[in-house]
Amino acid sequence: APESAGYGLGLNERFHAETAADIYLRRMGRLPSWGEQGSADDKLPATAAICIAWPELERANAESSYRGRPGLLGESLRRAGMASAAIGNSDDRALVCRPAVLVAMDARAVAPWSDVGARTVAGDPRAPFGIVCDVRAMAEAAAAAPVEALILDMGDFARLRRYAVNLSSGAYDLQLGLCYERLDALLVELERLLGPPSEQLAYVLTSPSSVSGLAPVAIAGWSYGAGLLTSPTTRRAGLVTSLDMAPTILAGLGVDPAWECDGAAMVQAAVAQPGPAGAIETPVGLTDHVALAMLMEQTLTLAAQARGPVLRLFIGFLVAAVFGLLGVIVLNCRAPRWMLQPVRALLVAASSAPLVLLTGPIVGVWGTVASTVLLIVGCAALALLMVRISGSAMWSVVLLSGATAVVIALDAFTGGRLASTSLLGHSAVLGARYYGIGNELMGVLVGSAAVAGAGLSRSPWVSATAAAAAMVILGHPSIGANFGGMISAAVTSVAIVTMAIRRSPLSARPTRSRAVALAGVCLAAMGATVALILLDASSPKSSHIGRAWRTLMQHAGGSGQLAAIVLRKLAMNIRLLRYTAWTQVLIAFLAILGAMAAGARGGVFQRFRRGYFGLYAALMGGLAGAATAMVVNDSGVVACATLAMMPTLAMLGYAADELTARGAEQ
Repeated sequence: APESAGYGLGLNERFHAETAADIYLRRMGRLPSWGEQGSADDKLPATAAICIAWPELERANAESSYRGRPGLLGESLRRAGMASAAIGNSDDRALVCRPAVLVAMDARAVAPWSDVGARTVAGDPRAPFGIVCDVRAMAEAAAAAPVEALILDMGDFARLRRYAVNLSSGAYDLQLGLCYERLDALLVELERLLGPPSEQLAYVLTSPSSVSGLAPVAIAGWSYGAGLLTSPTTRRAGLVTSLDMAPTILAGLGVDPAWECDGAAMVQAAVAQPGPAGAIETPVGLTDHVALAMLMEQTLTLAAQARGPVLRLFIGFLVAAVFGLLGVIVLNCRAPRWMLQPVRALLVAASSAPLVLLTGPIVGVWGTVASTVLLIVGCAALALLMVRISGSAMWSVVLLSGATAVVIALDAFTGGRLASTSLLGHSAVLGARYYGIGNELMGVLVGSAAVAGAGLSRSPWVSATAAAAAMVILGHPSIGANFGGMISAAVTSVAIVTMAIRRSPLSARPTRSRAVALAGVCLAAMGATVALILLDASSPKSSHIGRAWRTLMQHAGGSGQLAAIVLRKLAMNIRLLRYTAWTQVLIAFLAILGAMAAGARGGVFQRFRRGYFGLYAALMGGLAGAATAMVVNDSGVVACATLAMMPTLAMLGYAADELTARGAEQ
């Protein structure tokens, strides 16, 4: 919403010497009517408020790749014969800001009952901009509104946020305390005039967000008891999203949404005192629930702060390992022998990083410094252990791939508690993902499964089967819920099978037989993906994948919406190529694989292919899957880099082992 969307005004309220009704009439061509007939007796009541910036707001959303539709709450109520009211404002001396109208309005930009003008505020020279909400006036306006849903905006918190640059930290804390005192007084007045929370009356409260971007939300009344909230949008106890607010209110009033929306009604979570890894243990009381919500906010904030620096360090490991090996290859015989061992160790350390990052929540490591120490120490220890056990960088990568794939899969089957707290997993603060397997872990899972299957069995068929298993895990709505990951894993599996067929006894048969076998594999992969999507779409607790599928199938213009989704993904990936550090990983992989491929025909690629065809097939399949991930994922650069990581490191491990052996012979 642009800033002008806050111009929600009473019909006869004046804005720049004009009434809101006149401005609306000029911009929209006609005034909306109260009912459907639009007769002279059907005019909007004088109490209505309208958003005079509706054309700009509607156009901004129509042009957005997300295609938002303003007015969900108000329109749903209007179609059900109900109404909503907007009360209060966030105005200051220079700015008109009426977010309550944005929430309460329908698809015509109308809130049928309102009191958003100067009557709901009072002067106070000690407050930001000298303005505070008038608690009694707001409560009386709410009591007088003949509507089913009341949207109240105190405005004090918004004014304080805009004025904060002028305050010392002590003065800010004092003003924040006064804001909460007025909020408490408002709730007392509302309960006195409207009644206490009950099966028929609910109070839904959301406060301003903290520095992290997370905000406390509370519901009293209807069927909600003491405890934590959750929703199908997040599937996490104690965590909901702003998208869930309108569906929650509509569900409480027994009203169906006017159109398909991304959010879902909040429900009471079934209990939760988490252990070190977020495991559910024993029921807790109200005080513990509040403490748990505060602890969740703290840990999610620490994770968000540490995510960037720690992942950049991880990426630094990868880039240093790759270019270190490239330097050794370029120097060839002139490279000193002492360079080889550190390069091998760095390759193995980089491949152990995903496993180390997953263990952070288990050992209770939070924050940037502690996570950095864990990453450095953990990767060094695992690298030394793996090289000592296997005596080979390549086999160390294979073993670590197997362990990593198993841990990610087991975590996904048991609720994804590690994924939801690991720095390589979800980011609730960013809102990128709340459940299932995110793009970082998705890429690691697919690449690790393919490498582990090939290395531990020496068979491309087992590698393809492992990638197919990853596809099912990623596509299942209750486990992975990652559409792009499912498609990428399917392509990886099919690419490995293609190479296996070319090398198998089928290769001696006519081309038609090979084509039939390959077509059968492709159809099986397509059938599995379609079945998983339909399973998700038919579930009452669909993931974002199932809801998107229903939207595409049930509404006109589904192909256009699909094209919009594809274009949105491409646009995001183009931006990420410019700004994300994962681009450095892709460049490093392309540089070293290109340098190896440009060598003599009897070079390392051919020797790797002859000696370890299964791993070679996993590499080729992983690269095909990585290219697919770039196209079908929102953050395709991340998914592409992480999917290609383990197969590429296995190949580089082989090259490092070969160089080490050659150096020992000399």
